Amino acid sequence: QAQWAALLQLVAESLSNHNTRMLLAHAATSAACLVTLAGALVNPPARQPPGRQVSPHPPNAWQPAPAQAPPHQAEHSGWLTIPAPWSQPGQDVRQELTNLGDVSYTAEINVGGQKLRAVPDTGSFDLLILSARCSDECGDPAELYNENVSQSFQRGNVSNQHRFGSGETNSIEAYDQVAVGPLVSKHQVFWEVYHAEMPILRTSGFQAILGLGPPASSLQLARQDAQAVAKQLHKLESRHNVTEQQRKVASNFFAVAEHAKTASSLLESLRLKSFSFCLGRAPGSPGVLVFEDVAPFSLLGSSAFATVEVYGDTYWSADLRNVRLGLTPGQPYGERTPLGCYEGKKCRAVVDTGTSLIVVPEAASWQVEDAISKWRRLGGDCSDLSSLPNIEFEMGGQHFSLPPETYVGDISGDLGLLDTWALRYMPHLRKIRDRQKFPTAQFMRIDGQAQAATEQKLDTCAPLLMVGDVPSDDGQVWILGMPFFREYYTTFMLGENSNGGRRPVGKRMAFAKADAECRPSMGEHQMLNSMPHIRQRLKVNVTQLRVPEWLHPVGPNLKRSLIEEDL
Repeated sequence: QAQWAALLQLVAESLSNHNTRMLLAHAATSAACLVTLAGALVNPPARQPPGRQVSPHPPNAWQPAPAQAPPHQAEHSGWLTIPAPWSQPGQDVRQELTNLGDVSYTAEINVGGQKLRAVPDTGSFDLLILSARCSDECGDPAELYNENVSQSFQRGNVSNQHRFGSGETNSIEAYDQVAVGPLVSKHQVFWEVYHAEMPILRTSGFQAILGLGPPASSLQLARQDAQAVAKQLHKLESRHNVTEQQRKVASNFFAVAEHAKTASSLLESLRLKSFSFCLGRAPGSPGVLVFEDVAPFSLLGSSAFATVEVYGDTYWSADLRNVRLGLTPGQPYGERTPLGCYEGKKCRAVVDTGTSLIVVPEAASWQVEDAISKWRRLGGDCSDLSSLPNIEFEMGGQHFSLPPETYVGDISGDLGLLDTWALRYMPHLRKIRDRQKFPTAQFMRIDGQAQAATEQKLDTCAPLLMVGDVPSDDGQVWILGMPFFREYYTTFMLGENSNGGRRPVGKRMAFAKADAECRPSMGEHQMLNSMPHIRQRLKVNVTQLRVPEWLHPVGPNLKRSLIEEDL
């Protein structure tokens, strides 16, 4: 099977005629299917492994792909629906994501028989469920998870606290049946949130956060936190008596670390090996989440996907080099503007589906702001961003390019939060406010009636970048949030832990240019060949922005620094 496919692929790649290539690719598929069928008759397929139980497809938003349709029936010409070795035969599991103001996207999950909207988040590792016990702090109780309705709910004994850029949550260990389309984990552990100090949750539109980070990282981070607490506790004991409250705080972190030894993430429970994520480009358009995606493995003779090795052992991250502002359209020669990671300086890019914008070091943010200011002085008009340069970079040795619509747009919402939450991550908003010379009270609201009074004067076109100076052993950390997925169809691939652990780790990521309908482009992987174009820019409500749990103005050790404060 492998030899026939390789031979036909080699011949196909040597031919220039597209139809001939596809004919041979289809022939390779047919040959592979015949060999697979013959093998199945001799060796019947093994039973479904325990832990990943497949139920009949419920009538919800999740839809399995058609079971190995003939090539002429494929939805997209040129695509072959060949299952990956580890996927459910002939299908993947995909769902259209609901767009919440272009700053959050949700997928439907079923917990204890209750349909909930969950934010797919590759920057976190746990399943957080907002409970009706949380009252209006977490949103409308009628839409939240109710443990009393479930027939399979079981409470645990460990409590936990998650701190985000926009606030914090308190939760307790719980178990229930969790379904992702036809995939079911009958006894899935999660954190049931019973208290929150996050104003964003009251109007967020979601009831859960689905952590899709590499499963092995959850245990690693819990151990690091417990070790940091133990070290701090030892210091306190050597100086003076430790209070009971301090010991209680410390013991809770030790309990969370013990919990992490046996707890399995949903990715691990369902035994998933890959998933893909893409967001529609047009404002308000949906996205797509695909479990066990076959697309990166089903293109014979195509270079549409570029593969990047995961760098580090915690997040979906990769080596980052040469971040710069490219040449403006129509300018064939000139100097590109370096933004960071030049001259051998190491940087890391974290690819995060749960972060609303792109997060850059503060110095890079001001460079982009200066470039936009110069562009406007030369007659640049925010109604047409096509004359602004792209942001270009190399990630894992591959070239990428983000158009200006990914980093420039409109801001909206209650900007009274400028002096608290939003200003931490978007300090250039203060400069906009001061430049417009509006009194704070007038500038604070630019929606509803207040917007009508100031809209003609208030210029809300601004850089859509968040700031996070996150030091690490690998240099500066840049976060490729949701704007990145409007340009690139991204597949995350898990693999065995080379250190001998039982939990899978992030191995590699595959990227393809996404078309307007959020499908992988059939074109060659030419990341930098972006033609000038005019697209509608985004309008972002700054009060609804999502940032990763570990991002904070004080640095990446947020949890540990706050542990020390509690102690």
